[in-house]
Amino acid sequence: MDATFVALHNSAFRPLLGLVDLSSGALSEADVARWPETAILADARHCGKHAAVASHRSSVPAAGAAIVAAALVLGAMSGHRHRPHCRDGRRCRCRAIASDSIAATAPVLVSTADVGPGGRDPWREPPERCALPDTRSCTVGKWEGVEQFGSVPQLGGQGTRDFYLVESFATREEMQEIMSCVKERLDWESDLDTVDAMPTFEYYPFRQGHWSDPRMRSALEGLLEERVLPYIRERYHCPSASLFEVLVRRYLPGERRSLEMHWDGHAMVTGVLGLCDPDSFQGGIYLQPDTSFSSRTFPRIEPGDLLVHSYDLLHGVHVWGSSERYSLIFWLKDSPQSVLDGTAPWYDAQGEPETADELIPLAHHYETGRYGRSKDEQEARRIYERCADMGSPIAMNNLGLLCQRKALERRKAGAEEEAEVDAREAVEYWRRAAEMGWILSQRNLAEAYAEGLGVAKNVGEARAWMRRAASQLDVKAAYRLSEFLGLRFAAASSAATPLDAVAFAGDASDLEEAAWWLERSAEAGSRDAQLTLGGLLAEGDVLPRDVVAAESWLQSAVQGGSSVALFELAKLLAGQGREEEAVKALRSIGARAVRADAEPELIWMGCPAALKQRALVAGDASVDPVTIGAIEDVDERQAALRGAIEEASLRGLNDVLFQLYLDVGKCFLDCGKLKGAEAVLDGLLDLAQDLGGDGADALRREGILRNNRAVGVLRLQRRWTESEQELIRAYIAFERMAGEKHEVLDEVSGNLAVI
Repeated sequence: MDATFVALHNSAFRPLLGLVDLSSGALSEADVARWPETAILADARHCGKHAAVASHRSSVPAAGAAIVAAALVLGAMSGHRHRPHCRDGRRCRCRAIASDSIAATAPVLVSTADVGPGGRDPWREPPERCALPDTRSCTVGKWEGVEQFGSVPQLGGQGTRDFYLVESFATREEMQEIMSCVKERLDWESDLDTVDAMPTFEYYPFRQGHWSDPRMRSALEGLLEERVLPYIRERYHCPSASLFEVLVRRYLPGERRSLEMHWDGHAMVTGVLGLCDPDSFQGGIYLQPDTSFSSRTFPRIEPGDLLVHSYDLLHGVHVWGSSERYSLIFWLKDSPQSVLDGTAPWYDAQGEPETADELIPLAHHYETGRYGRSKDEQEARRIYERCADMGSPIAMNNLGLLCQRKALERRKAGAEEEAEVDAREAVEYWRRAAEMGWILSQRNLAEAYAEGLGVAKNVGEARAWMRRAASQLDVKAAYRLSEFLGLRFAAASSAATPLDAVAFAGDASDLEEAAWWLERSAEAGSRDAQLTLGGLLAEGDVLPRDVVAAESWLQSAVQGGSSVALFELAKLLAGQGREEEAVKALRSIGARAVRADAEPELIWMGCPAALKQRALVAGDASVDPVTIGAIEDVDERQAALRGAIEEASLRGLNDVLFQLYLDVGKCFLDCGKLKGAEAVLDGLLDLAQDLGGDGADALRREGILRNNRAVGVLRLQRRWTESEQELIRAYIAFERMAGEKHEVLDEVSGNLAVI
């Protein structure tokens, strides 16, 4: 079997340490035998005059051949270093580079067997950054400086993609003002990202051609008009290139720490302005020339540097440790008209694209019907198939997703046989890409084995493939692997089909490994992992109880937008006697329910009644029963209640309506108008039945209503017998609440004692 490899720099050989004698390149047969058979081989492409190529043909297993080739490459590289380039008064930004281009990659072996408890931990072992190997002088208007440049080979080997890094493009004064704007920003969006469905933690000072942040506009306009736009227009030979969005993103501990590899297919050119000192955080933006995560290269970007690339460059983000990273992104289209229209005409500018990195984003536009393309799944599939024939694992993965979608549609329509054919086809696409090392396909294949879709259900295969994906720093795979190993929290599962609890039950060693993966995923920002870890630590059944850690993880999940975590946090706080904080959390759920968010609405309806009664959208004066009830003048209070009832009706706040109508009845009683009070309370008894809810909720409403009616009858007309009957019914209602204690029960008992 032939194996051809090319070297980048020493840090890329980290997986080989301990197996290869770095000084001599010697490798024993015992070393070869020790390497796990499950290792994934990541081929490399030739680029650069200093790249050493080793071709090996023997009976040694493929993994062993890779190590032999690595040893030969290391021997050939000895003594070569790129000339350092340093700035006056600033840290040296350079690292050892073994080729003229960052595109050259080392032979990388990614073991799926030695990552985990007691083994390697790439989740906490960040790689070194590197400077780009080539530099040249650069002039933009009055600005003069240095431009670094490099290239990355495309997956499948159809050429390379260039990128550029302009040093110190923004002045210190500009950077100070930009960072001041960023750090003082309070309202960050946490909607789910279109790339990986993780919370975004971002905001747009400039969107669709319009500024929304005047202060950031003032900080950026000079930089954009005098340097960024002129540079990009000249670099990409596009005089009409126009800014259409400016985006700021943050990567903070407890929030998202990664962004899956992707193309910026909606922007002709992307510019990334460095905001943070690279020595203050670990990781950052990466470029990945191969399917393996070990081929990722992290450029060193100083504050004020501008990294620029085109729409067809694959890239991602991963941040390690407890440090903070902020980045500012400029997205440009080819003309003001495409900004106005929201289109991407550069795909057609030079005829039909020819490489997978150009074609796959275009296919996605057809698949989703975006950026000026009519939705056309057949055209998208045609393009994906063409790219799959080129050897693109990404295209294979996307074809699998198309087949899976078709299978689900046919199964829903009752066409089981046709659905099974589509499901099997999806599995075959994913298998091809997974065996090439593509993370997303490894995860999708694992899910197929877990659910038995297109392949026989197989717990061992599901765990093995999910472990391979998780070993390559896939945040979702790490979380799902913890579930596959038996560590689950019912409220947190994100799977469309729940796992077979018996088949995926874990023994003690499985649960230990599961906890390891769960913690890594939570640290990397998975909202589901944070919720699960917080919930399990709060329960103390599977993991040792730790309410402090539980609260911290649940708070992180809440920050990511999880209403389930907010509910679990409220329960945890209430259990510690911190009722005011619990009520505040439940109010937030109620506010989310007002926005017609299905998840918060369901959670809100399931909240403990005693807490929910106090949390009825308190703080919103327009519908808050507590605020309105404090109005002393009865007529004013009645007028406020009428307005609140109308508003609560429009917003569908059923529990608020119940409390508001109850207060109207009390107003009638305060005015001595028993008939009006009785009419309202009788109507509420009917409303209580219509509202439904769980049994306790309905009984609670009935008990409250009958107690109030009894008090009114007794106080205004001295109808003792009728009042006693109402109180008995109220008492019975509360007694039937399955043991749930309610504060009104004591009042009912007292009223009965008086009678």
